[in-house]
Amino acid sequence: MIHFSVADGRADIRLDNPKRMNALSQKSWGELLRAIRSLHKRRDVAALCLRGEGDLAFCAGGDITEYAALAEDAPRAAAYHDLYREVFANIRALPFATMAAIPGHCLGAGLALAACCDFRIGSPKASFGITAVRRGLVYPVTEAADLLHIAGLPALRAMILRGEKLGAKAALRVGLLDDVVPLRRLDARVDALAADCIAAAGPAYAKAKAVLLAAQQLPRESRQLRQLLLGAFDSTEFRSGTRNFLGDKPTSKKHTSPRSRRSTA
Repeated sequence: MIHFSVADGRADIRLDNPKRMNALSQKSWGELLRAIRSLHKRRDVAALCLRGEGDLAFCAGGDITEYAALAEDAPRAAAYHDLYREVFANIRALPFATMAAIPGHCLGAGLALAACCDFRIGSPKASFGITAVRRGLVYPVTEAADLLHIAGLPALRAMILRGEKLGAKAALRVGLLDDVVPLRRLDARVDALAADCIAAAGPAYAKAKAVLLAAQQLPRESRQLRQLLLGAFDSTEFRSGTRNFLGDKPTSKKHTSPRSRRSTA
């Protein structure tokens, strides 16, 4: 589930599934999309802060417990794919500053979620990775291009082709993080950044963001690439990878954090 609130010119969204490192179910992706879309219609918001519940993770991507069903249901797989990509597109198009707080793991679609934000602040325990290839999946082209612009081709190749994880220092070096602060100061640092962005917001801000988005020239998903991506859900490699992941995944304890003061259901 997600918690969504607006106060003092700022929107806050908290991903709340700490037992699964804040992985998002299809239902949660839908909730997130509705929240983001609602922000496009508001004139009282000048910054968006994205956080995950607890200190273990920002977001581990999609909830893999739902993935096995996608291999048996092509229309559902297509709808799931379109849903999370619509979330990313709507965040990129917001006319004000967006930022993500990364206390720990930031993986897969969770990395794509952070990458489509304007700013990312992490703790020393922040780590970034893409597990798609190991599970028989293909990373979407637009989201790969997002990461290419931010971190560069060598880092992207390492994450996608070799499954390498980047720690906080490496992420800061390649531009995947804008700052690294102690975990106890993470929320305060993001709050300060949001305040700076709200103070700087003005008539030209939305235009500047539109120019920056256009300058990225993110590629659209072609029909051929779409078939490639969706076909992976119907592969033996994906089914086997999903079964192995679920069989090997240890049960994690719930992590709670005082970083929930602004969240409302």
